Amino acid sequence: YEQVTTGPVAALHYDGTTTSMYNEFGDSTTTLTDPLWHASVSSLGWRVDSRLGDLRPWAQISYNQQFGENIWKAQSGLSRMTATNQNGNWLDVTVGADMLLNQNIAAYAALSQAENTTNNSDYLYTMGVSARF
Repeated sequence: YEQVTTGPVAALHYDGTTTSMYNEFGDSTTTLTDPLWHASVSSLGWRVDSRLGDLRPWAQISYNQQFGENIWKAQSGLSRMTATNQNGNWLDVTVGADMLLNQNIAAYAALSQAENTTNNSDYLYTMGVSARF
């Protein structure tokens, strides 16, 4: 490896959807008094980035904690789960790589694995092309 960097990572993901949006549960703004019903997720972890020629592989491990109500109402299409079946915190591990194809276009791929999922779909594969304008 030509270069390896490592260090902590932290993030806060906030769902800014309004309570008057459509959801499968039929809630209305009058029944939702808690502004945090949509929840936010904080993440804390460690990341390693490297470079091998034009290829830039990386790996990250993160601990995630959900705050607010434990029912994900805004995610239409998910199977309905009771709050006791949803996870308030979880660990995920992701490995990936990206490579510049030219000055403005890069290709990327990643594989994530998260623990304690209720639908036995523990892995997420992502690949694509990104462009800079």
